[in-house]
Amino acid sequence: MLIGRPTEHGTGIEIFGDYWDLKSLYETVHSLAGTEDEDCAPGNVLLMEFAYEIRKANDNRRETDMSDFADELIIYRGFKIFWTNLFVIVKQMRENARIIKSTPDIQSDIYRLESIVENCLKKYDTTTGEQIFEWLSLSNVPKTEYMDLLVMQITYKNLQTKDGISRFKQLRKGIEALQLKHPEHKDFKKFLEVEAKRLKCKIKDLDLNLDYEVTGFKW
Repeated sequence: MLIGRPTEHGTGIEIFGDYWDLKSLYETVHSLAGTEDEDCAPGNVLLMEFAYEIRKANDNRRETDMSDFADELIIYRGFKIFWTNLFVIVKQMRENARIIKSTPDIQSDIYRLESIVENCLKKYDTTTGEQIFEWLSLSNVPKTEYMDLLVMQITYKNLQTKDGISRFKQLRKGIEALQLKHPEHKDFKKFLEVEAKRLKCKIKDLDLNLDYEVTGFKW
């Protein structure tokens, strides 16, 4: 079974599972994402990046966790992911599962991720976690060709705040920019439109030169 826990400094979530857990999740994400080049499926970039991290974790190239159960040492493989990334990914998976033909296995993986998000939010800080989860439950995340860039921008801004509870509390306000009518969302979209025109390309072809490491954040 997939398990999750908030990272020590409240920057994101660690997700762990055994080989079969991660294999199932990888297949679920791929089935819901299609291919990254599909113009008809906004949000694919985030889903494909998520699938990449799952595959690397299952190849034992990310995190490991060990626990004793009935005198048997069990090794789990996993990876870290920023809060906002996982929020949008899970919302996108749920939405895509309503559109395409899904299976009980796909639904099971989505429900498990939704449970991990809820439990980790409330575990790190009950009050703020409940507020964030309620907002996510009541809000829709729009499908746009620039959602991956917006998530990067929100995360980068969040990483510039102090590690720990302070950063986690700022997360509640930061994710409001995911909504189309939010002033920061409108400003960001306008910025991308100007950049695309200047570079003579499409918005989906743009990238942001954001270096998370320079913020000095701790997971």
